[in-house]
Amino acid sequence: MLQLDFPNYTFKIKNSGNGDYIFDEIRKKYIKLTKEEWVRQNCVKFLINEKNFPSILINIEKTIKINKINKRYDIVVYKPDGRIKLLVECKSPEIKINQKTFDQIAVYNMNLKSELLMVTNGLEHYYCQINYEKGYYTFLKDLLIPLITHNNNENEIYVIDNNSSDDSIDYIKTNFPKIKIIENPKNYGYAKGYNEGIKKINADILCLLNNDVQVTKNWITPIMDEFKVNSTTAAIQPKILNYKNKDYFDYAGAAGGYMDCLGYPYCDGRVHNLLEKDNKQYDYNKEIFWASGACLFIRKEVFTNLNGFDESFFNHMEEIDLCWRILKSGFKIKYLYKSKVFHVGGATLKYNDPKKTFYNFRNSLFTITKNSEKNLFIKLFFKMIIDGLIGIYYLLTFKFLNLFAIIKAHFAFYMQIPRLIKQRSDTNSNFKGFESTFLITKYFKLKFVKFFSN
Repeated sequence: MLQLDFPNYTFKIKNSGNGDYIFDEIRKKYIKLTKEEWVRQNCVKFLINEKNFPSILINIEKTIKINKINKRYDIVVYKPDGRIKLLVECKSPEIKINQKTFDQIAVYNMNLKSELLMVTNGLEHYYCQINYEKGYYTFLKDLLIPLITHNNNENEIYVIDNNSSDDSIDYIKTNFPKIKIIENPKNYGYAKGYNEGIKKINADILCLLNNDVQVTKNWITPIMDEFKVNSTTAAIQPKILNYKNKDYFDYAGAAGGYMDCLGYPYCDGRVHNLLEKDNKQYDYNKEIFWASGACLFIRKEVFTNLNGFDESFFNHMEEIDLCWRILKSGFKIKYLYKSKVFHVGGATLKYNDPKKTFYNFRNSLFTITKNSEKNLFIKLFFKMIIDGLIGIYYLLTFKFLNLFAIIKAHFAFYMQIPRLIKQRSDTNSNFKGFESTFLITKYFKLKFVKFFSN
């Protein structure tokens, strides 16, 4: 049968004269093995083994009467008091689950007062919580399902919580008991949040994974193989595609990050805001300048020896600063195309959010000042001119909050210059960290190619 997006489970399957039959441990009998039944049996195993639902509280193909109409549900999970905890609709793998399909199922189930609803075709899973008072449903951490599925119990999974104000941690504790929680007393931001959390994790290799990343089958294997073979490889990034448009690369990391000659970051597969379609043009392993913080594998020893992320960054570009320091220390950073993940993007700050503009412009100046070894003042001079031109663009397009964010970023940088100068490495490495090209030339080259290809 087709390999589904569930862990590999063992089933009892027998063949009779008219096809294969699979043993149902809930109904205690063999059932005709169809594509939909294959999804159903894998889902039951997942609920028992990964979600720790007692099998005695699970019912399969249960008929429930709603408004005098009998409705059959694939899987019903009850609470100990007899109320419904979870309803599951299973579809055959070739049936696509779109928003309209899920809306119909969710609205129909409003009458049952089930706390949770799951819809799966074995390859895609949607998991939501229903608010009956306000008549809507919200998607839960469905990205955790493939993370658990493709972990195969080999690695410990931690969630580092930056003092979140919602009920996400209670939800994880209840529904994903195998995940370990590290709770920070306040919102430290990305940099310090990871630094504090990692202190409590005992592991040789760390995967820093954003909460809006969906992993895929065998995503860990090529990366761990690389770490085992090459001791000089300190950090690795997988291929990062866009979750909403899976044929295209994602803004955060794409096929590996680089720097232009003025310190502006870009990626293979993404230059500024232009995303390339994944036509396998980057299906080869390579060394890169920086790996995306959305999905960053790193040796803990290297992370610790370099004092982790610079906490003054708070959010954005701290991984570029760290990667620069890794390279200056003599290690390598790599992109491995056979490992693939999907990134939702904008889970923390949206693309045009003024706060994001502030952090990107300020932290870019921080990064160059800390790490650039030659012609620092020339680079800063030209960078300030370009930042000024971008500010004029925001002015002419009436994006005044973004303009003020750039001005604020520069003043914040000026205030920190003495500290940044002290942080500059006095190592005499030969690593330059820059390409000879300008980002703007790559941007218009990609624009030109996209125009004529269309």
